[in-house]
Amino acid sequence: MVKKELLSMPNLYATPTMLRRAVEDRPKKLSNRYYQNDAYNHWLQIRCCQKNGILKISCFLTENMRLGATLPLYDIYFKKAEEQYLTYSHKKDKWLTASICRLEWSHYWFSLDGVYVSRESNKVLKKYFNSEYKGLDSAIQYQNCLMEKRLELRHKKETEPWDEDLKQTPDLPKDFKKWVDKEAINEQYMFYTYSRNKNKTGYCTYCEKWVSIKNPHYNAEGICPCCKRKIVYKSLGKVGCFFTGNYNAYILQRCKDGLMIREYNVSRFYHRGKPFEPELYISECRRVICDKNAFPQRAYWYGTYKQQYLRWIEGGLARSYYSYYTGKIYPKTLKSLSRTILKPTGLKEFYRYKKIIDPEAYLATYKKRPYIEKFIKAGLNKLTDEFLLGSCGNYDPEIAKSETSLKKLLLINSNELQRLREANSGKAFLTWLQYENFTKKEIPDETINWLCGHEVRPKDYKFISNKMNILQIARYIQKQMQLSNMRYYDTLTSWKDCISMAKSLGIDTNLEIIYKPRDLKKKHDELVAQVHEKDIAVAAGEMLEKFPNLNEVIDSLQGKYAFSDNDYIIVEPTCIEDILIESRSLQHCGDQERYFNRIATRESYILFLRKAKDPEKAYYTLEVEPDGSIRQKRTLYNKQNADIEKAKHFFLKWQLTIKERLDDEDRKLAKQSRILRLQEFKELRENNVIIHGGEKSGTLLVDVLMADLMEAA
Repeated sequence: MVKKELLSMPNLYATPTMLRRAVEDRPKKLSNRYYQNDAYNHWLQIRCCQKNGILKISCFLTENMRLGATLPLYDIYFKKAEEQYLTYSHKKDKWLTASICRLEWSHYWFSLDGVYVSRESNKVLKKYFNSEYKGLDSAIQYQNCLMEKRLELRHKKETEPWDEDLKQTPDLPKDFKKWVDKEAINEQYMFYTYSRNKNKTGYCTYCEKWVSIKNPHYNAEGICPCCKRKIVYKSLGKVGCFFTGNYNAYILQRCKDGLMIREYNVSRFYHRGKPFEPELYISECRRVICDKNAFPQRAYWYGTYKQQYLRWIEGGLARSYYSYYTGKIYPKTLKSLSRTILKPTGLKEFYRYKKIIDPEAYLATYKKRPYIEKFIKAGLNKLTDEFLLGSCGNYDPEIAKSETSLKKLLLINSNELQRLREANSGKAFLTWLQYENFTKKEIPDETINWLCGHEVRPKDYKFISNKMNILQIARYIQKQMQLSNMRYYDTLTSWKDCISMAKSLGIDTNLEIIYKPRDLKKKHDELVAQVHEKDIAVAAGEMLEKFPNLNEVIDSLQGKYAFSDNDYIIVEPTCIEDILIESRSLQHCGDQERYFNRIATRESYILFLRKAKDPEKAYYTLEVEPDGSIRQKRTLYNKQNADIEKAKHFFLKWQLTIKERLDDEDRKLAKQSRILRLQEFKELRENNVIIHGGEKSGTLLVDVLMADLMEAA
């Protein structure tokens, strides 16, 4: 529309009748779900005129006309021939493109309930818009239709290429529906009529035959004597309406670009009184188009587009290998495609092994790791499964990806490959075979299975591998586990500690009596006692030499963190020796240097929790951040007993108390400490660091530390 032409139309002003109506109007309570206010019975009045196919609607506010104003608030122009509308604001002296409902009205809301349209104007509006709606509603409906049409045109620019791409979708086979009902939905039933007779007849939903059954029990599982399928007994007298579970079903078909994977959600519904006429639900939810190499290229899913309507939408190609999406695959097309496009992938062989899979996830993984095809065709089923899953616990064996020979690919010899195939084992077994091949020292399968059962990696024995071979190590640990009645990780940790403590005491660890003691637990306790007997002053001097500002930091804590009530006391250390004595009293044999480093950098401090009735006796050692956030609470042997729960209320009171004592420097240090703590937690989780001893053996260290954390308010 030409604005000059619009402005040339006659000006519409408020008539005397409109002004009189405005003066006589009385306020009433108007409200909607967002707003309530006293408003006029007719808060808006309109006039309209038509010229050269252009309709002009002038909108007058009642509250303005009561003051004598005759100029409209808005002039709204329509030109049906060009399917356009435009608004001129007299208040802002500006052209606007918003619809009527979106214009800036009084009280920030728009309602048709209070709009007055004269009989003459109403006739003009109905005739111009050829609408069944009355008054201003006809103009609003016209605008809504235009906006929907424009929105649809904008959407088509995006959706038309999708629709064109999906035109290559093949038709479904005639027996696909029957296959879904019998195979993809893995639930079949045996309907019977209850009676006291032992011999009864039941209707099998799989073979669709009446067969003889004996002593059926409602909802009990059984086997159909005819088709030998697993069934669930359902008494016709008890059964009501029910759904089967929801299952995934797939069909792989040829298409113009190569291959299409179609995914369906399927289920069955049984109506009350109609058990032999179930309703079958088959809903296609996903289509994936693959190229000539069977690599997924584009994915479409069926859902709500732009919160408007249901249709196929592009996106979500990357799908990880999770069991949630697994389902059965239509066998006929899979068989034919496995001779051509799917032949290099090993998909058919893997499906035969797993029974239910997600073919899209398999092919996506095959694109990244094409060597899995060699695994599955060689009968290495478990290994294939674990490589599809990605990481597998502590094991991540090396793969020579450039090699074509399977044994060279796996970095093992022919004999080891045969052992791997016969064992049908995964990454853990392969890791030890690779270690055997590297060291040229054979490890019996029995020993490897024992090592895999305890999730042991070759690098776990690095501390002793230069003195003993794997077979000797395994036998020694087994013997010590029986002798001391300890678990595997406790035994291994004690062994590592023994050698580490012997080195710190200057003992020759090349002596067999040291690196391979007859009684490991007894030797460990002896070395712990010797380490604890080491002169406190010497140990303190060593720490002070490494961290010269330690005493200065400890002195700055005095009086800032001390606190007590009737039950507990928090005590500050006065020197390095206090921390060492406390540690040895509670048998903390961990890495002390790490904690002294944190004290020196003011990342965290060491404080002592004591019972008020026995303030001199060591009870718990606390690691706290500058703002009072408690990182760790540890008692005898680095444990945390149930009694610490009683002290939680005390800790909260302590944190609130010291909050008033902190200065700006403390708060700045606390922020830095929190950042370092979060970085440490992230690294521990990424490195999958596991506790290898004690009651929490096998638990992720970061989970234990996060559970122990008590942040200050």
